[in-house]
Amino acid sequence: MAESVEISDGFLINNLYKILYNEYGESGFKDIFEEIGISSDIERRDIGDEQVKRIQEWIAKQDEKQNEKIKLIGLLEDFRKVSDNEKEFDRQMEIAEKIYEPLIEVIAKRMLRGTNQYNNYRQILNVLKKTQDHVFITKEFKRDNIIHQIRVFLLGCYVLYEDKEFWIKQIQEDFNKILHLIKFENISYTFNDVLSAWTIASLFHDIGRPIEDAKEALETYKKIYNFKEDFREVFFTVNVNDETHQVNEIPILINLDKSVVNQFVNFIRQAKDGHTSSSIEKRVGNLDHGSVGAILCFNRYIGAKMPPSYRHRRLFPLVLESLVAIALHDNCKFFFCSALTQLLIFCDGLQEWNRVTKISDQKIMIFPCRKIYIKMGMKGNERAICAVIPYERPTEMISQEIFSRFKPMAIWGQNKKKI
Repeated sequence: MAESVEISDGFLINNLYKILYNEYGESGFKDIFEEIGISSDIERRDIGDEQVKRIQEWIAKQDEKQNEKIKLIGLLEDFRKVSDNEKEFDRQMEIAEKIYEPLIEVIAKRMLRGTNQYNNYRQILNVLKKTQDHVFITKEFKRDNIIHQIRVFLLGCYVLYEDKEFWIKQIQEDFNKILHLIKFENISYTFNDVLSAWTIASLFHDIGRPIEDAKEALETYKKIYNFKEDFREVFFTVNVNDETHQVNEIPILINLDKSVVNQFVNFIRQAKDGHTSSSIEKRVGNLDHGSVGAILCFNRYIGAKMPPSYRHRRLFPLVLESLVAIALHDNCKFFFCSALTQLLIFCDGLQEWNRVTKISDQKIMIFPCRKIYIKMGMKGNERAICAVIPYERPTEMISQEIFSRFKPMAIWGQNKKKI
């Protein structure tokens, strides 16, 4: 196998620049990097401190409002400057929230244009931000999801691009199975198609977290006050189209209309085996955040019937696989459900570096980890990815106490049994 690679935010941003230059160059990124004067460096896969300095000097002279590409590079460089400092958590959050839109515009726009799918992503993200703010206050300790999703996206981009042909082949096979079940001829998909599906799956995999948090809070109240109601039957009532909610209105139950749930399950059943669709349906009933998040993304994808046009049929596998990955990512027993699900479970579990936890008004790294290490390659006749998460022992007393209860080897051992 190849040597281990040190994974950090800066490294992953540099890798994304390589992807943007090589895969989206015709849309303007090649011109940008040529103007900066680092196109030959990118072609040699060589982006270091000198190249980053030139990018930052160039971006400082630009009007970021010119287009989404310049805006995206500017935000990524802003994030790079603060991402290693947990004391800059609020600034990290401010930048991360802004990164979503240009990322989707640049990478997933072709997948979303002309469909109803994900057309409320801004409102969904807004609800996640507000509810996360509330849970930061009310829970004993709570880990960030918004910055986390950006890092999961970046890590997956690296894994995909390092073994590009392999992942295209695996995901193409999954797409072909879907096309066969909906009685449509096979379609050839590109790396950009794969990256579009990954963008949606990774950037929205935790958007159902507020509902699961609220369910847990209600279950706690139920035990304390001896309520008899089954809170799984309480379907929450946040209107994601309404951006006027205040933080103190958010603990709140969200209305997952049963007809929408049924429509979503029927959508999955069109092209997934009965075990997968029934598992998702059961998890929706339990308000698990993965399946609930998939429904929030679903947004009635042109009804439960198969869209008639070729273009929509071509998009159908991308949409379906991204939804399934979101729905099943929070339980590693579904690791082999599909290649995209596998990638999301893998990257979600490994995203430990620089992840901040809030305890009351304190923002600290309970599980200190500055970077992780990955090596990929052949191990005998099999492809393998080996990863190391080098946790540091925290210095604060409260963090030490919480960390002492966290047994990563036991957790990964349980995951292995599930798989």
